[in-house]
Amino acid sequence: MRERQIIAARLEEKSKRQNAHRQIVELFILSSILIFGTLAFIWLVQKTPKLNIPKLYYWNILVVTGSSMSIFLGQAAIKKNEIRKAFLLTGFGLWVGIVFGLIQLLGLEKLLTVNDAFRNILFPFSILHFVHVVAGLILITIVLTRIKRFQIHSKALGFASNVFRFWHFLGIVWVVFLLFIH
Repeated sequence: MRERQIIAARLEEKSKRQNAHRQIVELFILSSILIFGTLAFIWLVQKTPKLNIPKLYYWNILVVTGSSMSIFLGQAAIKKNEIRKAFLLTGFGLWVGIVFGLIQLLGLEKLLTVNDAFRNILFPFSILHFVHVVAGLILITIVLTRIKRFQIHSKALGFASNVFRFWHFLGIVWVVFLLFIH
């Protein structure tokens, strides 16, 4: 009887910890929405010059979509305990995510050559987004390592789900912002 109480208490504690982690990710996403929303608001109230958005940024929509799709499929494989498939899909999503980050860096270089009014919003947004992308790539690398060590599977995917949610959020922010300023 005592053992059941201990097990029940540990399971309840684990559930509370997982909920807390999910809430932290949700708060982080909410704060990021507020930051990006503020930049978008500033964009709306300033005089908008004729924009010359680097074409690389539009190509990056396809790249981040490919990364998110691969990671989405990796998460589905985790839920089915197809660990090798999850590792390959998540790894591919990571590499495509690295390409996404590199394209953002190339776009930043192009932004430096345009007028000041253009840089006022898009340049800080791109820098801020790039920092979030680097954080996302580090987190995906940790998930990939944990998948390889069989620490992430159908019964233990809370951390991976939070990281994947964050990565998808970054992709959505990128697409929405580019469409917004276009």
